[in-house]
Amino acid sequence: MISYTYQILSLKRHNDAFLNNIKSFKIRITGTEGGESHHIDNEILLHMPSAESFIEYQNLTEQKLIDWFCDGINEDMAKSEIQQKFDLNKGTETSSFPWL
Repeated sequence: MISYTYQILSLKRHNDAFLNNIKSFKIRITGTEGGESHHIDNEILLHMPSAESFIEYQNLTEQKLIDWFCDGINEDMAKSEIQQKFDLNKGTETSSFPWL
């Protein structure tokens, strides 16, 4: 079973209706299984929050960003892409072909 870890790599901030509004963030998702690891990096665009759901920049946590990422199809797509990397790494590569 693949275990996943998440790491925020960077944030893009912009002042608009809210000061220090986070517009996007880059996240690294790493899958590890049996000592083998593969990762992908994604940049997630955030929509303008409502006044009720806005989190002040100084109160923002890495876990909150990870939760936003995991709260939709983004996480499923990332896990599928990492699974493909594991699948591609199975087997033994050879340059000895049956037709030679």
